[in-house]
Amino acid sequence: MQRNSGSSWVTLKTWTTSADRYASLTQTHTVSSGYTYRVYTTFRIYNSAGTLLETGTNSKSVYFPSN
Repeated sequence: MQRNSGSSWVTLKTWTTSADRYASLTQTHTVSSGYTYRVYTTFRIYNSAGTLLETGTNSKSVYFPSN
């Protein structure tokens, strides 16, 4: 999880997971209002021999307004 600091993204928390077929990760992290946050994911797919087949990234950002 990252927070926007104006000109860059600052990493607040990292999580990892792995699985043989399907991977899922559910985590909670408390944030402060008034900032834009994003979850930035990276995935890697390997075959049974351990050869890297594919990599990719995805991100989703959201703004939490001040109260």
